[in-house]
Amino acid sequence: MGLDSIDLLVEIENYFGIQIPDIEAAEIFTVQNMVDVAAKHLHVADHAMDLKAQVFQQVADSISSTNHEIKLTDKISTYLSPGDQKSWSALKNHLRLEVPQPDIFARAPKYDWTTITIDQFTTSICARNFKTLIDKNEIKSKYEVYVIVMGITVAKTGVDYYEITPDKSFTSDLGID
Repeated sequence: MGLDSIDLLVEIENYFGIQIPDIEAAEIFTVQNMVDVAAKHLHVADHAMDLKAQVFQQVADSISSTNHEIKLTDKISTYLSPGDQKSWSALKNHLRLEVPQPDIFARAPKYDWTTITIDQFTTSICARNFKTLIDKNEIKSKYEVYVIVMGITVAKTGVDYYEITPDKSFTSDLGID
């Protein structure tokens, strides 16, 4: 782990109030590795997705304009264009949450907006709002740990929310030294 990754690890340890031994830290390569190690130290093993289900329902209610059932596997680009500021603003107002808008105009993202699922979109909203949505003293599931790790990673590194998935390597995929 380079200086950036050590700073990120320390930030995550401080947020959760845990200490990850160097031997374990040396084995953290992916976002999922970080989630697993943090969850272990927090004694969180539950895989419940209550938070995701709650936010997904709000998103679905916000973007549905027909009786069409919206699924987590749907592409968000079907319902929302990155450049449609009116729709983004309306979504934020309806959800009463911050919604991470892809920065496709300022730089070339390492993802294709048209491939982002509503599942990924929902998780990104959860990560953007983790301090509001999750009581850090009452973390209930590994999903919540993932959302927090994602949110801290974005805040600390500036990586786009939509670039972070469990399988991503901190160094080779996210560019963290």
